[in-house]
Amino acid sequence: MSAELSTDFRRLLQAQGKARSTIIHYTEAVNRFLKWRVNRVPESERGQITELQARDFLIDLANSNGMSSTTYNIAFNGIRHFLRMVLQKDMVDLGGLRPQRRQAPGRQVLSPESVHKILGQIPNQRYRVLLTVMYALGLRLQEACHLAVPHIERGTGMLLITHAKGGKNRRIKVPPSVLELLRKYYRQWKPKTLFFTKDGNPDSSMVCPQTIQAAFIEAKRIAGILTPGSTHLLRHSIAVPQLANG
Repeated sequence: MSAELSTDFRRLLQAQGKARSTIIHYTEAVNRFLKWRVNRVPESERGQITELQARDFLIDLANSNGMSSTTYNIAFNGIRHFLRMVLQKDMVDLGGLRPQRRQAPGRQVLSPESVHKILGQIPNQRYRVLLTVMYALGLRLQEACHLAVPHIERGTGMLLITHAKGGKNRRIKVPPSVLELLRKYYRQWKPKTLFFTKDGNPDSSMVCPQTIQAAFIEAKRIAGILTPGSTHLLRHSIAVPQLANG
């Protein structure tokens, strides 16, 4: 019976178009629950799978040594899907249990001195300017790679940021020092649309974000900076002090 239920569950998840990893994790959680029932549920009650049994299983799981919130939440969602999809329980009641909140780790940041050391180890000028602008404006990597000449508003110092998180564009005020850096870059490389192309040619496509990541990580290694993280460290390093200062 357990094998049949597990197989049905996996097929239903596949029919819903769930990701392969999700199907594997959810099915493993359900198999663990079905095995748990063998030793924890009286034989006279094993013919019917109940929400109370699922709740007790999740409580035991949460109290297991070394159980992470991520593993628990995967099991929680897998069991809930199983009850709905296989047992056709429209309103799943797990006795008030909810997914666990994961405690956000402290954000790693770089000191201005560390950023200066890292940027100094990047021989490619175009990459160095891109990362400098990214740090100065607190941009995400995709936002920096998509910076375009027409997005600078003449006379206002405002810059349109595209490809932002959630697909929402935004306008930001650019400090004079950053505008001057972009002007010097423009006079040298004469970009037509995108500031940063893959080879500096004005007609080329956008620089590859993975290339920028690799250049940053290598420069961080050469500079002897041990702080873990990729280019997003630059955004945190400017954003965190700004938030701390209101």
